[in-house]
Amino acid sequence: MARRVTTQNRTQKRHKLAIAKKNGSLTKRKKSASSKKEPATESVIADTRREQIISSTMAIISSEGIHRLSLSKIEKRAKMHRGQLTYYFPTKEAILLAVFDRMLMLIHERMGRTPCTRRGIEPAWECVQKMLKEVMGSIEKNQDYQALQYTFLAQVAYRDDYKKKLASVYGEMRSIIGSHWFVSGRPKFRITASPKTVGAFVQALVHGLMLQLTADRNAFDRNEMIELCVQTLSPLFSGGDNTPAEEART
Repeated sequence: MARRVTTQNRTQKRHKLAIAKKNGSLTKRKKSASSKKEPATESVIADTRREQIISSTMAIISSEGIHRLSLSKIEKRAKMHRGQLTYYFPTKEAILLAVFDRMLMLIHERMGRTPCTRRGIEPAWECVQKMLKEVMGSIEKNQDYQALQYTFLAQVAYRDDYKKKLASVYGEMRSIIGSHWFVSGRPKFRITASPKTVGAFVQALVHGLMLQLTADRNAFDRNEMIELCVQTLSPLFSGGDNTPAEEART
């Protein structure tokens, strides 16, 4: 009888030990699985924090100016402690560079939305007219973006890195507009200017209008301005015939 009890006890102990080992391996698996998820979670948190810092900095620059920007104001706006702020961006300069890169990204996005800067669609003249209407109609929605752009433009006199990056983005815009015009533009008169110059001319017109509307939403009657631009640019882009673009410029 004593032997049976001893055997039963041993069997129960072995059974409990097996269950404990099984539970332990499950726990390890859970820990292993959770540890695999941690880096992804940390990455999401880090991206969210950086986005908060960049957005807060952009808002401060747009509303108060870059000269009023400070780490203390960014902390308050982003609702973070100084340690959190400097963990993702060690210095204010690092934050400014991130904001500048964000502005360049926004310029690229706007270029992608503007019909005249998309390759291979619609004649250049139709695209230019649509671009003018878009600029006139969306200025209120992009006040912060415009203020940010002109803020960084004001820094190019002593920031060569800003200057080179902006020059590259604007150069790409001129190139696309000029190439589009060369392929589908049909001027009424002989054009001696290069496609690059035509692109720069359209870009200068658009930027000038945007600058005035950014400073004063009522700077001019927008419908009248669109009509004036169409009358002025029409001979450059649309000859009203089917003459190939290359022949019209020879």
